[in-house]
Amino acid sequence: MKPGIEVLVAEQRQLVEGKRVGLITNPTGVDADLRGDVDLLRSVPGTRLAALFAGEHGLRGAEDAGKKLEGSVDPYTGVPVYSLYGQTVRPKPEWLRGIDVLIFDIQNTGSSLYTFKFTMSFAMEAAAKAGIPFVVLDRPHPAGGVVVEGPMLAARDIWRHPLPVRHGMTNGELATMWNEEYHMGAKLTVVKMQGWRREMTWEETGLPWVMPSPNIPTADTALAYTGQVLIESVSNVAEGRGTTKPFLITGAPWVDAVKAAADLNARGLPGVSFRPAYFTPTKPGEKFYGQMCGGVELYFTDRRAYRAVLTTLSILDAYRRSAAQAIAPAPDAPVAGLGSGDSVGQRVAAYQAGIEQFMHLRGKYLLY
Repeated sequence: MKPGIEVLVAEQRQLVEGKRVGLITNPTGVDADLRGDVDLLRSVPGTRLAALFAGEHGLRGAEDAGKKLEGSVDPYTGVPVYSLYGQTVRPKPEWLRGIDVLIFDIQNTGSSLYTFKFTMSFAMEAAAKAGIPFVVLDRPHPAGGVVVEGPMLAARDIWRHPLPVRHGMTNGELATMWNEEYHMGAKLTVVKMQGWRREMTWEETGLPWVMPSPNIPTADTALAYTGQVLIESVSNVAEGRGTTKPFLITGAPWVDAVKAAADLNARGLPGVSFRPAYFTPTKPGEKFYGQMCGGVELYFTDRRAYRAVLTTLSILDAYRRSAAQAIAPAPDAPVAGLGSGDSVGQRVAAYQAGIEQFMHLRGKYLLY
């Protein structure tokens, strides 16, 4: 299959030929041979790279989550780099002067709680106001494009549009939906992938996985993250940051790892199995830094069958049962009711009940 950048260079060069290009990207902006967007665009005759824009984690993808970034000059190209995750989350009008087309190409993780897609939304809106065409180079959804899982998360801060935690849409589909539903008026072009099917796992795409951020090192991490991200709102369970397997390994000092793994394996959860795991977070500032934690590591047995939110809620429930200790989510967290009367099944059912309206809306904008 071919991601959008390959299709643009091979078949839709007219979008960039002879134009001054602004590019929103990070290390994931590559073709199947790991050639970067910058070099690929500069290979198109007459195309001039006029500006680079960086979202969370920076242009090189190396900065910590949540770290506010400043602008700079790219030492490789000499092109100015403007931060869309610092003092502002949207391109300033002066940054867009002298640009003929603004392009977005970043691999997303498939979770609504990742900022890149909303960086795309702010940039598309700014391009519309400036009268500049906006082009999305589409990429696969790493968790597949079939399964949608709640909860439905409300807009807040940089997460500007309501979405289910696992939405099953590509960047191009989201841009199309938001441009239409929010009347942004962008001159939007989605350069579609070739050969992608919604039921594909990442491994079936044949594409290399490039880390979109330091804590999503593999495609399996991205798949797990669509549910495990909910653990970030639980103060007394670590999501595995500061280990070599964030979100695949989770736990806490008070968890009985053996009991929790046995409990989870006995539940027969689809597409996944578990082993007892022990780890010590090594990064200052992370939960339980320097403390030995017990928990589980999850392994995929069938990625298509895997249900991320069901699995995460079951993990938290098993941890609670292993030590007869309550989990401590934030009061407004989606998992707040777990362990205080709600069963895992009740929570999942309550989440999915709110997805029906979104599924109807989503259906109008699917491109594949």
